[in-house]
Amino acid sequence: HQVRLEYFQLHTKLGLFLGWRAPGLAPTALSTWAPMGWQKGEPEKKKDFDPIPLIADKEPLLYRNFIKGAGNRGIGIGFPGWLNLAWSAETMNLALVWRGAFMDASMHWNSRGGGHKPPMGYDIVAPVPEGWVSLAELTSADAEWPRINEHGRAEGFEWFGYRLDQDRNPTFRYQWKGAVVEDHVTAEGDGKTPAGRIIRTIKFDGPIPKTARFLVAASDKITAKDGAWIVSDRALKITVSGAKPELAHGRLTFPVQEGPVTLTYSWTK
Repeated sequence: HQVRLEYFQLHTKLGLFLGWRAPGLAPTALSTWAPMGWQKGEPEKKKDFDPIPLIADKEPLLYRNFIKGAGNRGIGIGFPGWLNLAWSAETMNLALVWRGAFMDASMHWNSRGGGHKPPMGYDIVAPVPEGWVSLAELTSADAEWPRINEHGRAEGFEWFGYRLDQDRNPTFRYQWKGAVVEDHVTAEGDGKTPAGRIIRTIKFDGPIPKTARFLVAASDKITAKDGAWIVSDRALKITVSGAKPELAHGRLTFPVQEGPVTLTYSWTK
């Protein structure tokens, strides 16, 4: 018998197994991977919790929890229009952006609520690697970018929490080496089209080290195009105004100075 099985699963930990068995014949696996005890029959399925999708209808929704890709202190924001992001209070930086559905809260709102939950949507992009902090003093262009420590903390940073404006858009606040940083996020348009965009305005106030730089993106797939920067194979487009970004050693950064810098995130298709 000829058997052909095609399967695609981009996100989450779902898996697919194929095998056969018959009376008088030994069970045979046709997949490279097989679940334990499959020869005895279909295992008893663990009951999943009913999904609890969080939907941003008329105003942004905030979801503070363990978010896969944003660490233990993730803050997810779902905007009306199917645009979403996750900000990390560990790295003091944007961790994820994505389109489509926001979050399923069933993992965290049932039982003991453990584990890191991934976003529900699609075109999920991490502009910077997990654990890389937002700001650094670089002695040279190729110096290693600092990460959070083993306790999940960014050394030299002090977290001040966040504030919501009248439309419930958050401004994240923290201090770094004496300078107070405010990171305000909002969204415009329809995330299912290239017109949908996430807008991030960052303000620096106070004494700023001369060699300080802010990390916008880090990847071996960053290219400049038409005054913007294209990040990763998911075609995330980032534009920067108020500062002059530079790409070196796979890191897109800009020198920090007082005043606002606006970062706009959108997709090319």
